[in-house]
Amino acid sequence: MARKKNRKTSIYSYIAVALITVVFVCTIAAVNISLKSRNAEYEAKEQAISRQIEEERIRNGELKEKLDYVQSDYYIQGIAGRDYGLVKEGDTLVKGK
Repeated sequence: MARKKNRKTSIYSYIAVALITVVFVCTIAAVNISLKSRNAEYEAKEQAISRQIEEERIRNGELKEKLDYVQSDYYIQGIAGRDYGLVKEGDTLVKGK
């Protein structure tokens, strides 16, 4: 009789261990799926930010070119003559209508 009881206890123990293992594996699988989903979101955000960085680099280059132009003597002389009527010594100011 004692052997029968030990066999039942042994079978229940195996079933309990198997159920715990199944629950554990299912939990790990769910966490893995969640992490993959988050990883995909972060990769999409990373790509968007990389595109923005590249666009800003291009814009930065354009602004540097414009800054060089507006700091040039040619631009400054044009503004001085057109807007303020100033000319270099020896130059003649010609205004349109």
